[in-house]
Amino acid sequence: MSEMNPLTRTTENGSSKELDLQALKDAAYRTGNLQLAAQIAQLCDEHAALKNEISELRKALEDLNDSLLIEIARDRQRITALERPVFGPNARARIDELHGLMRKHRLQQITFSEAAKLLDITRQRANQLKPLIEDDDRFVLVKDPHHDQRILIRLNTQQNLTKSNRKI
Repeated sequence: MSEMNPLTRTTENGSSKELDLQALKDAAYRTGNLQLAAQIAQLCDEHAALKNEISELRKALEDLNDSLLIEIARDRQRITALERPVFGPNARARIDELHGLMRKHRLQQITFSEAAKLLDITRQRANQLKPLIEDDDRFVLVKDPHHDQRILIRLNTQQNLTKSNRKI
């Protein structure tokens, strides 16, 4: 059973209503019970102080949650930056070479395995170039319609292709 607040009472219709402590204090003065009136006045002060403290704690909790969310977002950015591979000049040269070879051999699209053969590197090394190929506007990565897991490297025919227009 939930603990009942001593400053609330239940009305006839079942709803709870906060007692008017000032009215109780005035009634205690009128009846001549000064000790009760003093206790009620003390309760009023304590009640107001507790309400104030609760609102301050709620505000502090909101501020803490906001700063925690900001800290989490910054941590995610740091982690993402650490997870991004750093490509050297050889990798960028390979991407340039791939573009040139595809144009030279008039290949519109190739698989990563075919790209590895063109570049004379392993398939795994070609797959490691995927983020670099994705960021290069000369290429578009698309899913192979005939194979569920295969991704094709396609030459970009549109010069103004943005990342939002990419197929993958």
